[in-house]
Amino acid sequence: EPYESDHDAGTTKSFAAEILHRLGDPFPSKGNEAELRVRVETLLRETGTKALLIDEFQHLYDKAREQTWHDIADWIKVITEGAGIMVALVGLPYAREVIYENPQLVGRVMNPIELITLIQSDWRKSEHQIEFRGILAAFNQVLSPHLDLPELESPEMAYRFWCATGGLIGLLAKLLDELCWTSAERGLRSITLDHLDEAHQTAIADLKSGAGLQPMRICVA
Repeated sequence: EPYESDHDAGTTKSFAAEILHRLGDPFPSKGNEAELRVRVETLLRETGTKALLIDEFQHLYDKAREQTWHDIADWIKVITEGAGIMVALVGLPYAREVIYENPQLVGRVMNPIELITLIQSDWRKSEHQIEFRGILAAFNQVLSPHLDLPELESPEMAYRFWCATGGLIGLLAKLLDELCWTSAERGLRSITLDHLDEAHQTAIADLKSGAGLQPMRICVA
């Protein structure tokens, strides 16, 4: 389960307590900062955790002071080394300032991966199409053992999904999640454009960039 840093993330102690809560610690706030850090490392090892995903990382930037940025970045570095796991930070681009506050952590991180959305890009650019189609191919690989789907990453289907979601990966996942639930409830195996249209209308029909549109039904040349 990803840790979403959208709670009281103003201190390293609250940051640690939230992770302990997600790991099932019955008293996540009990103890001082050092004690919490040791418990986090211990639980991560005991649960066999391989990776820690910290979502909405920009909330740490929004809520904390610069000194706290440095402390949290240092805390992430120590946890990574102590528990021997990978830590993935997911958030808006400006949140990387938290990382830059700690030169030692900067030396340990990989270059960031930025997901392009419709707001930032143009579907007519081939590199943006290739990236989006690659994401659809990954979804297709996971779903195809369970559902007979159209070729999601084909140029035609990719354009339909782009129009339906605005290129936002979260909305794409929401649409496909709705499709999976509906298919399971009805015992469906073969998925058509009508099923995809229904999932789109149910899951994200109020999307401003596509409100009122039915990209799964339109004719795509």
